[in-house]
Amino acid sequence: MSVKDLALGLPSRAWRGVTWREGSQAELTSRFAAARVRPAHRNTLRSEPWPKEWLLIEWPKGSY
Repeated sequence: MSVKDLALGLPSRAWRGVTWREGSQAELTSRFAAARVRPAHRNTLRSEPWPKEWLLIEWPKGSY
């Protein structure tokens, strides 16, 4: 599954608007979601799947 497909499938409640500082023109704000994922890179060479990790997704509103 691609990160884009994962992000598009997340419910609206998974997304949070975050403002992290004031910029020169306006506040710097974006939309973020966090999801637990299991990386699939070279999974066929391992005896066990990779452990789950946190994926932080930034997707500003209106971009797609």
